Amino acid sequence: MSVSPAQENQIISRWTSGQGIRSIARDMSLGRYVIARVIAEHRARTSTPSPVIGPKPITRKSKLDPFIDQLRQLLERYPSLTALHALEELRSMGYLGDPPMTMALLDRVVDQTNLITFEGESTRHLKNKTKK
Repeated sequence: MSVSPAQENQIISRWTSGQGIRSIARDMSLGRYVIARVIAEHRARTSTPSPVIGPKPITRKSKLDPFIDQLRQLLERYPSLTALHALEELRSMGYLGDPPMTMALLDRVVDQTNLITFEGESTRHLKNKTKK
């Protein structure tokens, strides 16, 4: 299907302002593959790609966000806090998440010198050994 220059300009304008391909296709009554082809041709013609590609990503809050301060307090009291113990403490405060999320938060919050373990050596401990 051929697209008129006016339609092409409208597609590129909408796309660079952050509108998604499917949304553009729906609004303009064109196929999404037609929209994708017009965008690909535009990107090939321009020397630098557009800084915005599609809609902006949505950042979601973590279930752990309300517990970050409590976790920091626990780490101050217990510097060698294990992830399992941290999870138990957070659950007693109302946290409903799972161990991988707890480990991810500990990786963000904990200083690299602290040792975090579940059962045995942690990956952080192994990373510190390999760095030396």
